[in-house]
Amino acid sequence: MGAHRSAIAGAFAAALALALSLVLALVAACRAPRAAEPAPRLVLLYATCTVNKHFLSPYAPEITFTPRLGELAREAVVFRRHRTEAGQSGTAFASIFSGAQADRHGVFRHPSRLADEVELVGETFRRGGWDVVTWLEHDMASAELGYAQGARASFDRKLAAGDGELRRVLAELRRDGGYRALLITNFTVTHGPYQTAALEWFCGLYPDVCSAREDREAFDRYADFYRRAHAFLSYDFPATRERTGMDEPRLAELVAAVELLYRANVAYLDQLFGAVVDEIRGAGLWEESVIVFTADHGETLYRDGTWFKWTHGHQLAPEVLEVPLVVRAPGVAAGDWEGVTRSIDVFPTLAGLAGLPPPAGEGYGVDLAPALLGRQPRPELEAWSHTALIAEPVAEASRKWSLFHSMYPRVDPELMWVELRRGERVWQLRRTPAGEPEPAVFDLASDPWELANLYRPDGGEDPAFAELRRYRARLIAAWHEHAARRQEIDPERQEELLRSLGYVD
Repeated sequence: MGAHRSAIAGAFAAALALALSLVLALVAACRAPRAAEPAPRLVLLYATCTVNKHFLSPYAPEITFTPRLGELAREAVVFRRHRTEAGQSGTAFASIFSGAQADRHGVFRHPSRLADEVELVGETFRRGGWDVVTWLEHDMASAELGYAQGARASFDRKLAAGDGELRRVLAELRRDGGYRALLITNFTVTHGPYQTAALEWFCGLYPDVCSAREDREAFDRYADFYRRAHAFLSYDFPATRERTGMDEPRLAELVAAVELLYRANVAYLDQLFGAVVDEIRGAGLWEESVIVFTADHGETLYRDGTWFKWTHGHQLAPEVLEVPLVVRAPGVAAGDWEGVTRSIDVFPTLAGLAGLPPPAGEGYGVDLAPALLGRQPRPELEAWSHTALIAEPVAEASRKWSLFHSMYPRVDPELMWVELRRGERVWQLRRTPAGEPEPAVFDLASDPWELANLYRPDGGEDPAFAELRRYRARLIAAWHEHAARRQEIDPERQEELLRSLGYVD
């Protein structure tokens, strides 16, 4: 009996030791550091123009015609409250590329040249040993205007699948494990007046979205009217509607036709982006790639509460200031970023994800990489925005647009609107159609389209307005300071560039 008990005790002790060893092994395995994520060797900054994020599936799940961005979003971070500095391309691209606002980068209107002394993302990467290639097709943020600083090679076309230089870079990344490359592109296929070239393709793929085109004759008539009268519809809508006798049914048909054109162009943008992604995946470099999709600014379509329709830049509308930002990077878990971020944070964050020092000093954006990688809490940020100034040819053209001219009768930094966003609260100093300055406060949680101004002049002024006035004064002072060293563009070339995007006839 004693021997039997000893045998049982021995067996139990052996079993206990085995179980304990298994537990310790599991604990050790849990505590062991994960295999290091591959360090990024390819960074793609895909920065397009005039994108209303509410037409993209990462921000509106009911959207079916941007599947490639939807695919990216499923393995990326989608920034839900990302804000741009301004609603015009020159200023907005300058803030993305420099990580700073106009008081530092000096671009208050477009077209303007970036000063050589402004440090751009390409220069930081080039100094860190990265090859830098840019495809800058956008006329307001081109190599001609200084936006290619730091690039080994720059092309005045958009980055597209099949591009010879893209394939050369991808081949070098496969061949040489020590080679690293930053690729940057900017362009627009969604800027007004919205084009018709993608319409047949789009309606063939998404017939359920093309109901506005069922009456082809009516659709063609409205689309043609929009394209011919685009500037008057955008900048002088009330007078144009009255002059043409447009009743509610005709207005509804025009709105549907124009929105369909915009949707088709957004779908084409999605296809272009997806084809570049396929090239990177096909090269076997996806796991070593940082992919960033963003836009310079958004776009108003037609809705109540906006003075200017089917355009951007001259009012601080939420769909213009809130822009897409989707970031996929090694070691970064997919999900949503709900806090406020800014276009000035893009450059520092790209540098951080690539292991490079971000720009340092007051006035630059924040490196979000430590938070994206789970090493630090997400920072609480506030976003400052303003309207861009208008160029002289636009001011001259605007004399025939009564609404626009009433708000911008001259080229003057004193006419800028300014805005501050903290959390779900927005404060603005803006101008009314009568040309008067007007404070405004909005609660985006209950009023996302900023329709209800909560400001009450008899309620005591919110301290945020004093901050806005200081911000505005700083911008105005910087405008005059930069004017002394600004390199002016030849007037004929300036007008040519503005005409290319429909700002002047």
